[in-house]
Amino acid sequence: MSTFLRAALSLALVSFVASATLQAQGSQRALGGGCAGRSAPAISGTLVIGSTASIDSPGCFLGQGGFGLLLLGTPLPTAQWIPIPLRSSRRGTELCDLVVLPQAFLEVTALPFPLTVAIPNDPVLRGGAIGLQTLCNECGFAGCFDLLTQGLEIVFG
Repeated sequence: MSTFLRAALSLALVSFVASATLQAQGSQRALGGGCAGRSAPAISGTLVIGSTASIDSPGCFLGQGGFGLLLLGTPLPTAQWIPIPLRSSRRGTELCDLVVLPQAFLEVTALPFPLTVAIPNDPVLRGGAIGLQTLCNECGFAGCFDLLTQGLEIVFG
């Protein structure tokens, strides 16, 4: 085998291993939507099946009596976002965009953010897009109000 062919095969192998490693890490990206000025949930961890990750929702401020619902499901294309009127502390009623078609809900009470979750070791999850959005019921001196955070798309490696 020639030196050139060996070098080319070595470079191809290094490139393949590097891309497989990057793909195995998974990814996340903010989708937008939600109520004005609210950030998307944040996930930290490797986003690899069989591992654990931490979910925080910095756009959701849960006070005494407040709660959040983590909406897990299919991310919707922008043209299919669903405007939902919510009673907001900022502007009375506000139209907020639902950007995740929920297929599962996880209720969160006032203090457990960030949540640590186990990512199932299920190969079906690898490479598929999963949407995450938080419906918050925030309580304070002026009463309780509802809002939606921006959506987040997660792809597990």
